[in-house]
Amino acid sequence: MEHRWNAVRLARIGLATLALAGATSAADAGEAARGRATYISICSSCHGLDGIGNLNYVPSFSKCENLNKSDAKLMISVRDGVGGRMPPWGVLLSEQQILDAIAYARTFCRR
Repeated sequence: MEHRWNAVRLARIGLATLALAGATSAADAGEAARGRATYISICSSCHGLDGIGNLNYVPSFSKCENLNKSDAKLMISVRDGVGGRMPPWGVLLSEQQILDAIAYARTFCRR
């Protein structure tokens, strides 16, 4: 009887864990409306207010450059910086703020 009780309890714990994991991933998804202010204040100085890069080596989001990467890969680039050309913004921004800014940057790509 005790073995069956433990199995039921473990199943309930597993279901609760899956439910929490689903809620967490939904909360972590970037939201463009929230990312607009971060993009304007941080990203636009190089990537442009209209998504057109201001420097020859900076991706233009209006041309969909680099936006074929996953949110996870883009988040790492923004958080940790890129080759000394882009600073590591993870020291100032939370991962959620970065994901929101990425979601906003994706709005420039009209393909």
